[in-house]
Amino acid sequence: MYNHNFFVMDGQPTGPEILTTFPFKIQTDSLGSEGLAEVRGKQIVYLRELQKGEHVYSKGLRGFGGSAKDYDIKIENRRTGAGVRITGDQPLSKIVFWASSTTSMS
Repeated sequence: MYNHNFFVMDGQPTGPEILTTFPFKIQTDSLGSEGLAEVRGKQIVYLRELQKGEHVYSKGLRGFGGSAKDYDIKIENRRTGAGVRITGDQPLSKIVFWASSTTSMS
C-alpha cells in the first residue's frame, strides 16, 4: 500500500506550532537545510516558520518496528488545536517526510 498525505492546518504556516509525533524514537540522516527543523525523540519540531521555497525533507525516517503499532502518526497545530492522526493496520516499510511553508506531510 502507498499512502500519501498532505495537510494544511487551519490555513496556518508550517512552523513551531506544528508538531509531528511518531510512536517510536525517530532516526534520520538529515531533515534537509539546517536550522529549519530537528528530531527530538519521537517528534519532528520546526525551529522557525518555513518561508516560501524552504522544505524539510527526509528520504527515509527510521526507528519503527515490524508491527502495525508504529503506524500511528499525529500532526497537530498547537496554536489552533487542530490535528490529524494517520494510522494503518499493516506495518510500515518506509516513511518519507516532506514539509513546505504551507504543507506538512508524512
